[in-house]
Amino acid sequence: MSAPRRVDASMSLLNDLMRQPVDGDYAAAHAASLSRRVSRPQRLTRSGLVLVVAVTLGLVLAGAVVNLRAPTAALRASRQLLLDQVSERSARADALAKANADLSTQVTTLQSEALAESDPALLARLSRYEVASGTAAVVGPGLVFELSDAPPVDGTQSAESRVQDLDLQVVVNGLWAAGAEAIAINGVRLTSLTAIRTAGQAILVDLVPLASPYTVSAIGDPQQMQTRFAQGSAASHLALLSSTYGIGWTTHAETELQLPGSGPVTLHHAQVPDVASSEAQNGTSAPNETSTGGSTP
Repeated sequence: MSAPRRVDASMSLLNDLMRQPVDGDYAAAHAASLSRRVSRPQRLTRSGLVLVVAVTLGLVLAGAVVNLRAPTAALRASRQLLLDQVSERSARADALAKANADLSTQVTTLQSEALAESDPALLARLSRYEVASGTAAVVGPGLVFELSDAPPVDGTQSAESRVQDLDLQVVVNGLWAAGAEAIAINGVRLTSLTAIRTAGQAILVDLVPLASPYTVSAIGDPQQMQTRFAQGSAASHLALLSSTYGIGWTTHAETELQLPGSGPVTLHHAQVPDVASSEAQNGTSAPNETSTGGSTP
């Protein structure tokens, strides 16, 4: 005999909705998410660990950078050795240059003494050539220009605010055009072969490195040179340097300037003089000597 049928058997769907309103799959997924959820203390612990690791890595990286940038003892020793070698070579070069100048002075003295007895006219002509070529020291009145770099701004100095080789060239050419007879920059005598050019942040005058301030001394008539220089383009160039880039310059006259000679010259071309014609010009005769025809006796 079968069990009696329930009265609400035909309403089973409605009964299920009333007794279990949430779907079974949704309930299972919700329970799984609750099991995976981390509590707030655990999240704080993990965040603290991440922060500690990040700070540690930052400190290690900063220490590595400092160690890389800081010179080691070996680097400092190498740098000091290089500085010592530069100082030693510079002192040796200065000593050799002084010795060379002394020997050049001795040669000039002996040459003048020899020519004064044998050929005074040739000695006078040679003296004029030495003054014109810049190999002989000269003394006389003249003008002095002084150019200096502009003061740095915020601890930095741009290339435009420094005196450049072009500026010195303009001043020198302006003085030559104004009637200068001899010019020197920071004691370096200028000749027709002297170059003024830039090497890095230094200016080389006849291969001698110079630094600011630059003193340009010119021998000649001070009033005439000052007037002619002011009328030329060099004066406008200096005014532009002062007003635009802040480069300072001054000028004044001197009653006596002493400019050194450029030192010995290199002989490039020479020929043996005609002894007979030379003696005829000097009014002397040498009956026992004949021309060598281009060969040295």
